[in-house]
Amino acid sequence: MALNQNEKALFWSKKGYQSSLSANDSTNMASSMLNIGTCFAQMEQVDSAELYLQQALKFSPQVVSTSHFISTYLSLAMTAGFRKDYPTQLDLLLRCEALERNLKNPMMTIHKLDIKNLLGNCYLNLGKIELSLAYFKEAAEIAEKWDNKSGKSKAYYGLSIIAEQKKQYAEALRYYKLHTTAKDALFNEDNTEKLTQIEMNHEFAQKQTVIKAAQDQELALKDAKNLQQRLLFGFLLLGLAGGAVFVFYNYRQRQQHRQLELELASLRAQINPHFIFNCLNSIYRYTKERDTDTASRYLQKFSSLLRLVLENSRTEKITLARDLEALQLYADIEGLRFKEKLRFSVDMDPEIDPTFLEIPSMLIQPHVENAIWHGLMHRPTGGDITVRFRQPTETLLRVEIEDNGIGRAAAAELASKSATQQKGLGQKITAERLKATGKLAHTETVDLFDAVGNAAGTRIVLDIPL
Repeated sequence: MALNQNEKALFWSKKGYQSSLSANDSTNMASSMLNIGTCFAQMEQVDSAELYLQQALKFSPQVVSTSHFISTYLSLAMTAGFRKDYPTQLDLLLRCEALERNLKNPMMTIHKLDIKNLLGNCYLNLGKIELSLAYFKEAAEIAEKWDNKSGKSKAYYGLSIIAEQKKQYAEALRYYKLHTTAKDALFNEDNTEKLTQIEMNHEFAQKQTVIKAAQDQELALKDAKNLQQRLLFGFLLLGLAGGAVFVFYNYRQRQQHRQLELELASLRAQINPHFIFNCLNSIYRYTKERDTDTASRYLQKFSSLLRLVLENSRTEKITLARDLEALQLYADIEGLRFKEKLRFSVDMDPEIDPTFLEIPSMLIQPHVENAIWHGLMHRPTGGDITVRFRQPTETLLRVEIEDNGIGRAAAAELASKSATQQKGLGQKITAERLKATGKLAHTETVDLFDAVGNAAGTRIVLDIPL
């Protein structure tokens, strides 16, 4: 659903409903009804959408959460909009607003933004301009706060229409420019000039990071030298000897912590140049073969991956959903390069909310990269990689990366030079980051075998404290 692949989403939602029906699981039956109805709504199949959504509303609050009712009313409001039944749509949206107002969960902010934008549009269709203006302004404020480009595009478009109706043409033009800027930001990943600009910005940021790290390190060394001089003078004062030792110890601890932060900043700035070269070379090859569709898809995914890596490197932690988005793009790119021989899947425990959990970025990707180059590249028919997520406790996330490659023993015999280099770079960076942050509690590598004892792949188990 997040990828707008509505046919696939509908298939799996129906599967989920059948499973929950067999297990007599009312909670998941309600969620499946909502998902099926939402899929039909996204596909503008109004009658089918309303049938399932009305069924989803029949479950009691003891079975489902308030957010379930908000989502259901929002989808019904969407179908009412398709019918141009704006009074019904307004009633549904006001119910959403009343429910959302009582929520304390910050994860529901996206519901709040959708409600404000839809109310603004509904009031505009009903001719209530002032109410529409108020809701669109609230939506724009929320979207700016959370940098939600889709929300900004909708809010500013509505504000531009209202300003035009009020003959405030300067304001209308200003809002429309903000709308187009937000809209362009959603769809410019396939623009070659944007890709070039991203690469240039990355190179500049990388150089600036290295220069800043060097300057900070030089300053730290000067401070340490000055401290030593002060300590030499302090030792002459026997009465202050104990205090001087204590200050020196604390200062050195801070210096070591700062040094680790600088190393992390340098590591965040790295993007594997060998991977970039291979990607650009593949794009060139597809273009030369006049396979423009594949070249366009490859370029779009590659630029999106670069953007995500640069954005994710700005913070110490990112959400699991954000990290999975980058991981999926990486797997798609490698799949295109190997002519769709790579099959990548994610198995997420339903109880895990990937939009809530936060982990250090790009911990999983080096192991997936190693599985491709070290385990699957030697198989003529390609292979499968599955990434599983489980949460044994509230404070521990377990990640398993499993492939059906040739196994570590066979890979060692082949001694592929390129595979070894790829493995060394990605895992060395990951190991240094985890050593500095202490985020990884346990790493285990398991060799897999079939029923007759032949190598059947490898499984990596990561336990990450939350």
